[in-house]
This record gives sequence, structure tokens and C-alpha cells, in this order.
Amino acid sequence: MSHSDSTGQFTELYSTEDLCNGNNGLSLECSPVDLQNLPSPLSNIDTDFLVQGESPDSSTAAKIEKEVTNGLSQPRDWKVNALKYPPCVVCSGKSSGLHYGCYTCEACKNFFRRYLLRSGGFICKKNNNCVISNRSRGNCSGCRLKKCLDVGMSKDKSKIGRYTHAQRTETIREVNKLEGKGDNDPLQLGTLDLNEIFSTGANEEKPVKTERAVEYGELTEEEQGFINILVEAMDNIKHFGEKGSTPEGREEIITEHYEKYLAKVKLFGPLKAIPKDEYFTLLKMYNIDLDGRWNLFKREANNCAHIVTRYCEFAYKIKGFQQINVKDQEILLKIGHCDFFIILMHEGYDHERQIFLEMNGVPSHVEEAAGKIFSRELVEGQADLFNRWQNARLLREEKALLMAMSLLCSDRIELEDPKSVSDLHFNITEILLKLMRSAHGKDAQKRFSKFIDILIFSRQASYGYFKEYQEMSQNEMVTDAVPAFPTLCPDQF
Repeated sequence: MSHSDSTGQFTELYSTEDLCNGNNGLSLECSPVDLQNLPSPLSNIDTDFLVQGESPDSSTAAKIEKEVTNGLSQPRDWKVNALKYPPCVVCSGKSSGLHYGCYTCEACKNFFRRYLLRSGGFICKKNNNCVISNRSRGNCSGCRLKKCLDVGMSKDKSKIGRYTHAQRTETIREVNKLEGKGDNDPLQLGTLDLNEIFSTGANEEKPVKTERAVEYGELTEEEQGFINILVEAMDNIKHFGEKGSTPEGREEIITEHYEKYLAKVKLFGPLKAIPKDEYFTLLKMYNIDLDGRWNLFKREANNCAHIVTRYCEFAYKIKGFQQINVKDQEILLKIGHCDFFIILMHEGYDHERQIFLEMNGVPSHVEEAAGKIFSRELVEGQADLFNRWQNARLLREEKALLMAMSLLCSDRIELEDPKSVSDLHFNITEILLKLMRSAHGKDAQKRFSKFIDILIFSRQASYGYFKEYQEMSQNEMVTDAVPAFPTLCPDQF
């Protein structure tokens, strides 16, 4: 499908004034979004070591001295000097390091990670002997998993931290053999690498050093301008409506609803929802909307088009997002929206009164919402995440950057160009750390670790949400009543 066709379908589905009105803001290659000329993915809806051995000769020593001097005085060419790895043991593609005990590429690492997060494995639909090759799509999941296990990948072998001297030396020796070089190639074994190299396993979100992780300085004018653009785009989403856009307005909505909720409980007793399966059976067979949830769902779901549009506009404000290929944009917008909206909407929750604001500022008590459209477990998990982010007391700038980060996780699903996404994620993480060090000083690292813990918890919870969202998206009654409902439903997760 062409970009113009894609845009046409998107604007037809979500035609609002806001689609045509850009936000001028500051320039950082983030000019007002002209969605008529942009691809619209939702329409289609990744030290030092010294090898002990013989003393180098004078020429080798000179090379080493020159390498160290250059490394301390000018930027290094990391593409040339970075540690090389043997090919991926699963698909023979370009390996990115040691993952789950084996040298694998990013795609196979992420595939095995998704397997560990699933409740079950994968099954081959053919003869359990499919060829696994280095390609972005089309590999048999069952045979790919079998090969991962056969070569020794295991969660128990996952490690976080720097390569040991022995691991690093063995890696270089193995690559040298594959390239036909001797074990003691001076340019490989004798070169000092003054940066720590880390390889991550199951907990990908934990902050780790890389060759680019140097001391963070002050924000540049360009970086501050970029933050301002994101904050403006965040405010423009207006997810709680006009009244809910201020703390005072949210408090008024929550207080009014809580008083009504208490009055109902006093009159009728605990207001627990009719189980979803029973409700939809009665609705389908007899067209009986016992508690009004169906009319409320249809009304609010159909009124969310402008929010989805502004969600896309926020993504387009991320520097570099528009340069990602359209298919990957679509995937990222689908897989990232759960974490994104949890961060965005956490301020609409009152933990003491158990009231939260949904899209457009519609209030609901946890007991009223649990089991209606989504399960009790999911609703209570959402409330818990709201509370965790509230306790983190985010600055508006931190909130906007975290929302951007949530859209750029390259390890959650297979992408055509995961490296580009990973680079964007790293750049925003650097900006966030600079901001936090400027705002919080010595407490910045501890605060950042808290953010990462919440993001990890949120990601785990999102799999349950996607499962229920997918089930709802396959319900004919839902899609007939709200055709756009499946728009953000990921194909796989």
C-alpha cells in the first residue's frame, strides 16, 4: 500500500480539525505535522582488557600507544574498533553479543525472550524440520524455538554486566578463526578498548553502560527545544477533555462521581459487575443492556478518534520517528500504546477513593469497571500502575520523555530495522538522564532506576491487556458497533 493510500484511509477514519492543524512549536526537524503528506501507519494498521601473552614487538607497541592516544584525544570510530562476534547460532545472521548463553542476533534474542514470557511454546505446522535463516519474517516459530533450545539458550544462562577478560578473549579468538586469522592477531588482541562492554539478557530495560554512555552534561538548547515540543504535543492530546485538563477539574469530576458511587452503594449494596461472558450472552441473545455498559462503551469508543490522531501526532514529534519505515511505525504505535497511555493518564487516578478517569474524562470506580469490558485483574493492575507513577511524582518533562521511550522499544516484537529504533530510544534515554541530573542532582540515578522498575512492571502487565484487547477485537458485536476499535491491536505480542 502506498503512503498516499495509507494517509487517505487514516484521515477518512479519523477526520477531525486537529488532523489538519499543526502545532508550530520549536524547530528540531519537528515542524508541524502535515498528515496529508505523511505515511499514516495506523491506517494499515534493539574495559579494558589486556590479553596476557608474549610482549608485543616495537611495531605492535607503537600501534597500541597510538590507539590509546587517539582514543583519549579524539572520537573513536566504533564501527571499526567495536568487538566482533561470531554469527548467530540460530539463524547465522549478524550476532550482537552473548544472549541467554549463546551468540545470537537481536531478532533471535528477542524471539527467545518472547518465548520466556509466554505461557506456552510454539508448534511447527509442518514436519519439525524447517530451515531457519536470517530474514525478518517467515521463519517457523516452532522450529526456531527448537533450534534455540538445541544450541543451549536458557534463561538461567542470562547475565547482566560486562564481559569478563576470558569471555572477551575467547570471542576474539573465535572470530579470528572464522576469518582465517591467527589466534594472536595484534590488531585484535593487542588493542586496548577503554570502554566497558555490556550484554543484557532477560531484563533488557535495566540501564547499562555502552560505549556512548559517558558523563552526562547540561542539556543543549536543541535538546531543551525537543523536550518542549514533546510536552506541547502531550498537552495537545487532551485525553481527559477540557475540564479534566487541570488538577482542579479532575478533582471536581472525581469528587462528584465518588459521591454518586457512595449513594448507589448505600441504596443497592456493592456494585460488582455482571461477569462479562454472561453479560454479552444476554446482550447478543436478547439485546438487553442490563447495566448500560454497552451504550457507554460504544459512545466513548467512537469518541476517541481525536485522541488516537493526537497520539500519532505525538509520535511524529519524536525526532527520527518519521524516518523509520512505515511498517515499523505501525508496529511501534500498536505495541507501545498501552505503556504510553498508562503514563499519560496516571494523573487521573485517586488511590484513596479508587476512582480513575478514562478517555475523555469519564470517571469510574475500580469496582464498577472490574469485569465489565476488561477483567478485574487487568483493571486492578492498571490502577496499581497509575499509583506507582503517581508516587514517582514525575515532572512534566520527564513524563513526556518517558512516553516517547515507551514507543521506541525495539525488543518487544520483530521489526524490519530494530537498530534505528534502538538508536532513537538510546538518544531519548540520554536526554532524560541529562534532564534528571540537572533537576535532581545525586538522586537522579536512584530515581531513574525507579522509572525502569515501573516500566518493567508495566510491560509485563501489558501482555494481559493485549490478550484481552485482541479477544475484544475479534468480537463481531464490538467491531460492528465500533469499527475502529481494533485499530491499535497488535498482530503479535
